[in-house]
Amino acid sequence: MNLQPVKFKLTPWKEVISGIIGYFPGKMVILEKFWQKMEFQFSFPQGERDSRHDTKNLPQRLKRFGIYPREARVYNETNKEWTGGKMTLLTKRQRDILALLIKEEEYVTVKQIAARFGIAERTVRYDLRWIECWLRENGSGLLKTAGCAGTIDRSAQDFDAERFREALNDIHHRALSAAERRFTILLYLFLEPEAITLRQIAERLNVCKNTVVSDMDAVDGQLAQAGLRLERKIHYGFSLAGAETAIRGFYIRTVLDGLARNLISEAHLLVWLKAASPGQLSAIIDEVESELRVEYSDSAKKELYISLLVAAHRVLNGRLLPDGPEDGEREDGYRQLDRLYDTWAAGHRIAMPRGELAYIRQIFRGAKLANDRNDIGDPAASDAETMLLCQQMIDDARCYLGLDLQNDLELVHGLRTHLKIAVHRLRHNLSVSNPLTDQVKFQMPFFFEMSKKIIAKYEGRIGAAVPDDETAYIAMYFGAAFERSLCSGFMPTALVVCGGGVATSGLLITRLKVMLPEIKLIGPVPAEKIAATLAGTAVDFIIATAPVKGLGKEVVRVNPLLENDDLTRIKTLIFRNSSRKQLQYLSDRNLREAEERWELGELIPREALNLNVECKNWQQAIRCCGQPLLEQGAITEQYVEAMIKAVLDYGPYMVIIPEIALAHAAPEKGVRRECLSLITLRQPLQFGEKNKEWVRIVIVFGARNHQPEQLHRLVKILEQPGNIERIKEAAAHDQIMRLSNR
Repeated sequence: MNLQPVKFKLTPWKEVISGIIGYFPGKMVILEKFWQKMEFQFSFPQGERDSRHDTKNLPQRLKRFGIYPREARVYNETNKEWTGGKMTLLTKRQRDILALLIKEEEYVTVKQIAARFGIAERTVRYDLRWIECWLRENGSGLLKTAGCAGTIDRSAQDFDAERFREALNDIHHRALSAAERRFTILLYLFLEPEAITLRQIAERLNVCKNTVVSDMDAVDGQLAQAGLRLERKIHYGFSLAGAETAIRGFYIRTVLDGLARNLISEAHLLVWLKAASPGQLSAIIDEVESELRVEYSDSAKKELYISLLVAAHRVLNGRLLPDGPEDGEREDGYRQLDRLYDTWAAGHRIAMPRGELAYIRQIFRGAKLANDRNDIGDPAASDAETMLLCQQMIDDARCYLGLDLQNDLELVHGLRTHLKIAVHRLRHNLSVSNPLTDQVKFQMPFFFEMSKKIIAKYEGRIGAAVPDDETAYIAMYFGAAFERSLCSGFMPTALVVCGGGVATSGLLITRLKVMLPEIKLIGPVPAEKIAATLAGTAVDFIIATAPVKGLGKEVVRVNPLLENDDLTRIKTLIFRNSSRKQLQYLSDRNLREAEERWELGELIPREALNLNVECKNWQQAIRCCGQPLLEQGAITEQYVEAMIKAVLDYGPYMVIIPEIALAHAAPEKGVRRECLSLITLRQPLQFGEKNKEWVRIVIVFGARNHQPEQLHRLVKILEQPGNIERIKEAAAHDQIMRLSNR
């Protein structure tokens, strides 16, 4: 369908809500809200145009009011020109729905889509009308039946689902979100050889200048954090200013983040960077690996690949690095790198100066290794330096963990290799990116804070501040060593209850030992001996082949043949119990006052403790629990949303004590002071979107660092026999405020 914009009369009121109105078959009128405005656009099917409406001067009149239609021309990034006619743009949600329809070859109902994306069915039907327009413009359509959303018309001979996916990934085919616009603006600033004006950006993004002005303020803040600045010149436009190495490092991180967040596809990135023969760059990386006898990690290979493209593009735009002193004798692998990259660049008519080749060598020296088959790398003096740094950091960790990890060869070798590369990257201002940083902060807060304090002691020696991404890597090394050192003490003990014969019980025990060798097993015993066994043996949970009473222990019922679902449920219990034991150990290490007594009322004020709260879902439960802390000003609304996002991203990992959710997020997400709140639920709720866990108690805690002392104290109270049940059953505050760690 061709949508044709038509003129309409604008009201004289300044408070007018502007919007897009589209006329579709069936006389359907649609309103779409954008940027706190509404943009109006009449559109008619072919042959139904009303002669009373005139399109003359419409674009100019609309732009005066900051109004742009959701039909756009296509900006060709290669030719730097607008091509083709108008096309319908889709929002991110609409693109996600279309991606689902492309993936599912069968009919999908409106109800299924609404449940999948958490929106109303009415909203789904609205989105489907835009999707149908987009499909018709791209040579397809939407097949519908009564009660169904439909499926994509795949009847055309040239139908190609991959072509649709590529079109959806093209930035210029989207109604961009704020994050997408700002990412695209950063790319424009980096890739343009000259300055770029507000008008040029607005036209390419199909938004008004006021929107771009707002985005530029946010972009300026991002650049400032990276030590860069945005230069504004009247009648000239915007350009970047800062050290060239800093600019490249920032954009390598930005591009990697954009790829990870699906803000741009790799195919379209290659178009933007004018990259030809990208396969040759991958071959260069492979050959350097072979020459140096190392294996780069997958993430490092992607970073090296982007770095080579970025360097070539900057040279092409005349943004050169100065020639520095030669870096001494180079290994054969790096000489091969110089030759291969110089040959690739020459084939694309790019002359690589000496400073550029030296920069590429620095990038490769700082790449993260998956395997190092020799000692090729830094000189012996640098290796001795990193070995000393490694030993000192491991000694520091002993003070926090109470463990001597110097004999953990896996830790010593891994941390030493990592520090050698990390110190090189930090000293040469090379970008550091860790996709697991937020997850480490969320799931390993103690180790992150410990590593942060340890590495801070050596920043002067390193000569650079250590970012959180690097700290998270170090925390992962210490966390893994901690689990290896005490794995036998933290691994749970399970009682196996089987009422079958010898063959059945023998098969179950054998399969458990083969598939879950880390778990300690007792039994098998018949159901009538459960009580006697629990009386004399410490057991964490019970694995049973028939319904049994657990006498206060969690029970997981399994098929004697151990199906996949059975293993998943057992692994969940293993993770929960081992995590709880780790938390208890670290709480004991953190709280030195062995004789001190404290009560629940000292940790959680009465106004932050609510009993028998009625909540519809786990999201509402987190919000209800966090509300008193919001009112006190201890946390921000951003922190509450970050806690919910953490559950969506990482699952119910905070349920490490049965039926208790310890909800939290990273301190920088909005913690103003250390705080605790608690609610009990009238009815249990399942937490998480997958691998759901039943919860009766929700605790929200916030800490200015990643070592919340109040939480450690609360854990000691919960450890006391009977305290958790008393909290669950409490009907009044006075029944639990005096609960203590004694």
